[in-house]
Amino acid sequence: MKKIVTCLLLCSSFISADIFSQKPVFDQTAGSLRLAIDRTGKIVVLEDATAGVNYIDNRAASYLLSIRKYSARDSSAMFTPRALKVIEQTSAGSKLELSYDEGIKLSVLIIRKPGYFRIELTGAGNAKNIRQISWGPYRTTMNGLIGNCIGFNRSDQFSVGLLSLEPNTDGYLSNYSVEAAFYTAKGSGMQLTAFDHTRGQFVKSYENGHEDLRKALPVPGLTVIGSAIALTGCPSGDKNELAMIEKVELGEKLPHPEFEGKWNKYSRQADKLNVWSYNYSQQNFAGYLDISKEMGAKILYRNPGFFKNWGHF
Repeated sequence: MKKIVTCLLLCSSFISADIFSQKPVFDQTAGSLRLAIDRTGKIVVLEDATAGVNYIDNRAASYLLSIRKYSARDSSAMFTPRALKVIEQTSAGSKLELSYDEGIKLSVLIIRKPGYFRIELTGAGNAKNIRQISWGPYRTTMNGLIGNCIGFNRSDQFSVGLLSLEPNTDGYLSNYSVEAAFYTAKGSGMQLTAFDHTRGQFVKSYENGHEDLRKALPVPGLTVIGSAIALTGCPSGDKNELAMIEKVELGEKLPHPEFEGKWNKYSRQADKLNVWSYNYSQQNFAGYLDISKEMGAKILYRNPGFFKNWGHF
């Protein structure tokens, strides 16, 4: 009887400890998106606050921020946080501290903006040992369309997005392009990453589906500190998602290209049929003009000249 009681008490304590670890230490809402993170640094709620539907896939852990270390025996191993605590919480934002093995501590600032969360890595102890950080993967139960390059997961009613706010933060490299969203066996997910560039290293590259290694020269001072993302939530649909992207671009003072006074994503002029001349020369230019006229194209791009000045071609 005593053994049974002891076993029940142990089971009860394990269950209580598990419930305690999952209790959010950060729980806020921005617009229609509710975000909650537990004491281990794991996202436990990614919710449509209006409908009360939590889209986080709790069958797989979705840590706020994972790291890759220079000192690790396995150079590809990602390390998840051991603990998270709130250092300060004010109307201006929430300062969080994530703790990892080997005494690495990361400082993260989360600011609520109209419709989205701005999340930035603002500091790191032992930063020289951090080779890479990963915002995610954040796994959801959403089974709808994804925006693989722009980082959107969608259900029939709601969309969540993960957008980069600075140049060193980007999607992960797949076998043909950089991706910020992907499908999983149970839904979909999102992920952005940033690298330390202070050391020269070889990085993976893909050309026409073939993996290659290219040497990246060191960039003094360019670490993972300052990596920043926007975590968004809005009703599903192209118009709502585009409006959210525009809101983030304007709110964060990001490049916001316009064509004839309209954001280029809305401009019908930017969508006009065009012809790209990859083997352009003075000798074949007249032929390209004839092809463009026959197709009804109003724009003819001359390769590689237009890549010299990105913007309005």
